[in-house]
Amino acid sequence: NINNLKKTALSLAEKGYWVFRMGKGVAETFDVQHERIIDYASSGFRSDFLDIWLFANCYLSVAGNPGIFMLTQVYRKPTCQINATQLQLQGWLENRLIIFKKFFLINENRLMTFKEIFDSGANNYFHTHEFEEKGIQLVENTPEEILDVSLEMVKRLEGTWREKAEDKELQKAFRSLIPKSEYPIKFRANIGSKFLIDNEYLLKT
Repeated sequence: NINNLKKTALSLAEKGYWVFRMGKGVAETFDVQHERIIDYASSGFRSDFLDIWLFANCYLSVAGNPGIFMLTQVYRKPTCQINATQLQLQGWLENRLIIFKKFFLINENRLMTFKEIFDSGANNYFHTHEFEEKGIQLVENTPEEILDVSLEMVKRLEGTWREKAEDKELQKAFRSLIPKSEYPIKFRANIGSKFLIDNEYLLKT
């Protein structure tokens, strides 16, 4: 839901950043009134070349899982990945902060813990029908969660982020749950610190 990024866009714009809403063939406009927020995806000057140029020259990206997101990896751009569902595959770059969609078990009326997600194999699902067959409903990140992780990334890039002992322990706890995989990938990214603090129960084993 693009509207869940309005708070983040406005906050970044107020800090002096120019914010471009990216995308091709988007379903709706990004209706946010600010001189430094540009709904590029819905504009008449969007092009494939400019898509690539903007990603190649951006300061940071806040993105979900669309195909265009791969350009942040190509150009090694600092990225806040929101609404992630592959809990392990998407963490191989150091300059990335990740927050995940929550996995809700419909029949049990509760959220799955990270360990349950890993144990079930749902962390590697790529298609909607896979979640539906397991009775899993994905819950998008809230506007506040997206804002928190974005501001954390800004602080990290500006050199003002101070990691607390609690943050380190929670990051370590998440990494301890990652199973050995057929993918030769080392998990280098960090999870959004506020996301882990607010959802510490998801780390239960």
